[in-house]
Amino acid sequence: MVLYGSLPFDTRVKREAVALRNAGYEVVVHDTDWDLGEVNNLRGINRWSVTRVPIRRRASLTHLLRFWLRATLLLLSRRHEIDIVHAHDLTGLPPAALLKLVTPRIRLVYDSHELFPEAARDKVSFAAYVLFLAIELVCGRMVDVVITVSPSMVKTLGTRLPKPVFLVMNVPDVEDVVQQIGTIPQCDPQTVHNKTRVAYSGNVLLRRGYEQLVSAAEVLSRRHPGRYEFWIIGGGPFLPAVKRLVRERGLEDTFVFTGQVKFAELLTKTVNCDIAVALYGDTWNNNVGLSNKLFEYMMLGMPMIFTRLVQSVPILRRTGALIVNNPVDPEELADAIVRLTQDIELRKEISTRCRRLIRGRFNWARESQSLLQAYDALAAG
Repeated sequence: MVLYGSLPFDTRVKREAVALRNAGYEVVVHDTDWDLGEVNNLRGINRWSVTRVPIRRRASLTHLLRFWLRATLLLLSRRHEIDIVHAHDLTGLPPAALLKLVTPRIRLVYDSHELFPEAARDKVSFAAYVLFLAIELVCGRMVDVVITVSPSMVKTLGTRLPKPVFLVMNVPDVEDVVQQIGTIPQCDPQTVHNKTRVAYSGNVLLRRGYEQLVSAAEVLSRRHPGRYEFWIIGGGPFLPAVKRLVRERGLEDTFVFTGQVKFAELLTKTVNCDIAVALYGDTWNNNVGLSNKLFEYMMLGMPMIFTRLVQSVPILRRTGALIVNNPVDPEELADAIVRLTQDIELRKEISTRCRRLIRGRFNWARESQSLLQAYDALAAG
């Protein structure tokens, strides 16, 4: 596997590596050292960090090019030992494609976690989109099988790269979570705190609706003084800006900031709240992808409010969760929070449906079979 990231911090890559190891494959991950004291704790999976990249410099083109060069040299030096190279995202594809070009017998899996060219367009520029699309199209000629994370992305990549495409969603590995933390905490939807707690958990990043959440909190503090409390559970680069906005609005008593917390604590603090929200912005990748946060809230049985994203809506409707439009109107969001606070039966229904869907459909024990089917296709081809 080739990963421009750090294996201990990439849940999807860890899940796939473990599934392949359990199926009898010998797995070696070539990744980066983020200089955070990462330790590989996955038995039977070797990790070779080919270069050191401080996490704050991950987006640096210089570091990416250095990773490509060193990963290519390492792969070429070991090409006689390799049968399959599995490239995670477009940032991992060029070294894998060069290896395939030099050693055609090797099979190449392209695992696209997002539409990288479109993400570059949203975050950088149209020129970046053209550059990375060209890289994907050129390197894609070497690919044997494509894996991606949502039905919309299956369609897009199937058109862009005429290869077999397999859907492997980022659903929870419930068994692994239980092994890590014991019993998974569950929300009690029948009770609401005297001061209703609204949780937004995970990395605090730009374009995730935190500004609109603060505005909705301001609306609710006028309508229902002292009735609502907003918990921002996690850290991230946008957290200082959110704290500053809260201070400017005079809402310090309405918000609780936990800062960065471990995964088990994040889950526990989330279920100790009454409502969960996720307000992802109206970007191309958000619309065609499926948020990990959606499945995490479902695993916890959280009554939730989510933004209207094209690929997420069918699942949200199956849960009964409340959906708010993009761009988020703080008044609409405030109304949704009040409704979900007051309607206990709706809260119970959402919680029950979420748990049922995780058990029956959206879990890694089931989804990992699609990963193995993709590898079976390699053998058949």
